[in-house]
Amino acid sequence: MYVTNGQFIGLTQAEAETDTGMRVNVYYNTFTSSGLTMPQTNQSTLSDSTNEVTILSEPSAGTTYQATYISIYNQDVVDHVTRVWLDLSGSQYTMCNILIPAGDTLEWSRETGWRIVIGSTASPVTFQTFTSSGTYTKPSGLKAVLITCVGAGGGGGSGRQGAAGENRFGGGGGGGGAIVWRYLSAAELTATVAVTVGTGGGGATGQASTSSNGNTGTTGGDSSFGSAVIAKGGVGGSGGTQTTTTGGAGGSSVSSTPAYGPFSITGASGGSGATNATGGQGQIGLSGTLGAPGGGGGSGINSSNVSATAGGVGGGVYQNGILTNGAASATSGSNNASVFLSFSNSLNAGVGLGTGGGGGFPPSSNAGNGGSYGAGGGGGYASLNGTTSGAGGAGAGGLVTVLEIY
Repeated sequence: MYVTNGQFIGLTQAEAETDTGMRVNVYYNTFTSSGLTMPQTNQSTLSDSTNEVTILSEPSAGTTYQATYISIYNQDVVDHVTRVWLDLSGSQYTMCNILIPAGDTLEWSRETGWRIVIGSTASPVTFQTFTSSGTYTKPSGLKAVLITCVGAGGGGGSGRQGAAGENRFGGGGGGGGAIVWRYLSAAELTATVAVTVGTGGGGATGQASTSSNGNTGTTGGDSSFGSAVIAKGGVGGSGGTQTTTTGGAGGSSVSSTPAYGPFSITGASGGSGATNATGGQGQIGLSGTLGAPGGGGGSGINSSNVSATAGGVGGGVYQNGILTNGAASATSGSNNASVFLSFSNSLNAGVGLGTGGGGGFPPSSNAGNGGSYGAGGGGGYASLNGTTSGAGGAGAGGLVTVLEIY
């Protein structure tokens, strides 16, 4: 169902309201000459007795709206004959004309068309998003919630500072946070629930001492919804050494609550550090059974005193089968690259997983930070004695979303 400039979708009900109006939600995609705008958005309104109301407004010139889901909940105490119509330059074309019993919902989707959902008590779903810690208050009329928790990303390790003629490895990238989902009935919730959003792991400081291994990045904090849902943070990348450097492991699904799949998936690992080769790429997020992406490994210098020319690429992330690549050398990951984390018709939480930070290399010795949310930071570049090695990038903070079902 497409609406272009000069068009809009309206609603009229035949009977005057007795108690309150009908609640309308329209979810839609936006297309411009640049392509699809993400994430999906929605317009909400109330009916106005027998007056006409616009439920999907006219887009601006050069813009097209694609309606994907319409919900019209009759929260009045009486039945209403309801007509939904498309206005084409002032002419109305009826799309649906049907009686909605009190307490029921008229729904439309691309997959099912128009249908009446019997026994509804409110609009189907609503999102609450926590990007910092807070308190969730259970609203009246709630039936259930779908909780999504993303652990914070781990910080990248810093590179080794070493003598000429020895291998000097860059730091390892930080691991991405675990992702955990859980469905809870309203009866399982207390009146308020403490929500903790994990703090991103700090990138390791550069090594200032001669002939010393790099420092290890900090593990990202756990994100949680009370004690019912816990997503572990990604592990910090190790510091560079003379022999090898490992990336931090992703937040563990085994240690999360609930543990294991399909409700919990482990975060992606960070890339390993290297000498004169490019640092290892961080693992990709939402690929197979992996959660948030890892950071890229830092590059370094080999025993022949040859430096690498690029740092490890941060882990990318999939959204709807499309991969957004991670950050290149020493740059920070992108934010909200994959926002479809909850199973719903709305898909409009607006925030989601970022991509991993890029590993350090000369001359940009410090690594990039992980993109919001959940991604690991990159590993720092190694250095010759007398020069502080590159610092690791910080991991991104965690995320908690609450999809409310009424």
